[in-house]
Amino acid sequence: MKIYYKLKRLIIFYAILITSVAFLADIGEAAKLKLRVKVATANIRLKPTMKAIVILHAPLGAILDSEEKTGNWYKVNLPPDESGVVVSGYIHQNVVEVIEEIKKVPKEEKPPEKEIKEKPEKKEIRVQQPPQVPIEKADKIQKKAKPPSVKKKIYQVKVGINYFIPSEKVFKDIYGGGMMYMGEINIAIWKSLELWIGGSYFLKKGKLTFTEEETKLEIIPIGGGLRFRLSTGRLDFYVGGGLSYFLSEEKNPIGDVSKRELGYDGRIGSIVELPKGLIIDIFINYSYSITKPADFKVNIGGFRTGIGIGYKF
Repeated sequence: MKIYYKLKRLIIFYAILITSVAFLADIGEAAKLKLRVKVATANIRLKPTMKAIVILHAPLGAILDSEEKTGNWYKVNLPPDESGVVVSGYIHQNVVEVIEEIKKVPKEEKPPEKEIKEKPEKKEIRVQQPPQVPIEKADKIQKKAKPPSVKKKIYQVKVGINYFIPSEKVFKDIYGGGMMYMGEINIAIWKSLELWIGGSYFLKKGKLTFTEEETKLEIIPIGGGLRFRLSTGRLDFYVGGGLSYFLSEEKNPIGDVSKRELGYDGRIGSIVELPKGLIIDIFINYSYSITKPADFKVNIGGFRTGIGIGYKF
């Protein structure tokens, strides 16, 4: 009896084992998918991510085989290159459609003859294949790949208005402050370094100290220099300086005096970039130029604070 029970248990064990192996073999058979590209051009990438490099372009209607899916990406086998290396790539599910799913039929089971129907041969569209990149080199190419360069706009033209405050007390007592009009060109020459060239115009009437007769002063500073620009996105800051040539002319009943003197110019400011290349420049300048209208010296420079609007190209 003991031998009978042992034999019975052994038969049951082998039956369970054979059933399990057959079940696992059926599960292990991956379904093979036929995919068709449904967009004009589909990108096939080296890895299942949008950041991976594109290794092939598949045109509309191209038929691809896939046996594996990772997230939203199908892994597809591509035609071998000239050296016979088969490259696999990934294509996103949004650009393809599944047109057929084929499962392997076990050898022991054959479908009835009635169910076997000849299907019309599908003409596969050849995938347009750019020069192949070996898989071992693709990662290196991806690391060395640089984003497309954006052409930097290096010229700026602007006009503006500012309020001039003379630093000399004699000047201030006669003429006070007033509006000054300006124009300027900026050219990027190296990294954050820019060249500026510009001019301003100041015209003001006043009264002489003793006679209180009317007097008129005209100042035209023209100059250029360098400025360093720090970019933070839409808002930039700059600091710079240079030389200016001051043309001044004073007219009153006592006489007319015209002078040409060299001076200095320092500036700080900020630039706000607007859409379509427009810019707004808010600045503070300080100029210094000594002139001698009579037997005394006068600084015809001073502080200027204002705003300008311009365009960069």
